[in-house]
Amino acid sequence: MDNSLANASERDKQRNFLYLIYGLYVVTIFTAGLAALIGVIIAYAKRDSVTDENYSTHIPYLIRTFWGSLFGFVGVPILLMFLSYVVEFPLFFLYPLVGLTGLWYLFRVIFGLVRLIDNRAVNPYGWLA
Repeated sequence: MDNSLANASERDKQRNFLYLIYGLYVVTIFTAGLAALIGVIIAYAKRDSVTDENYSTHIPYLIRTFWGSLFGFVGVPILLMFLSYVVEFPLFFLYPLVGLTGLWYLFRVIFGLVRLIDNRAVNPYGWLA
């Protein structure tokens, strides 16, 4: 009986770490990405300690969400500015692409959080969900 209580306690700790990371990802909308940076550092630090089969898929999912959004918010604008300088590529594509990156980020965070609340795994290697 004590072993099952210890397993439940460990599972609750793992789930709480994931709630913390998802919370930081949600709050990052108001902190210009700083909270997501803290969240991805925690995700990298805790990725080996999350061993539950449902919860372990959330860590690479969150890490991929961070890097994908960083590319969308920073990499794409730099690439488009470079293209506009070199070949006079119009910059009006920049705003819709950054907006789509924001929607993609919100979708992944909300989708992952709902799956965590339901004690379900996510596909860590899919780009949409």
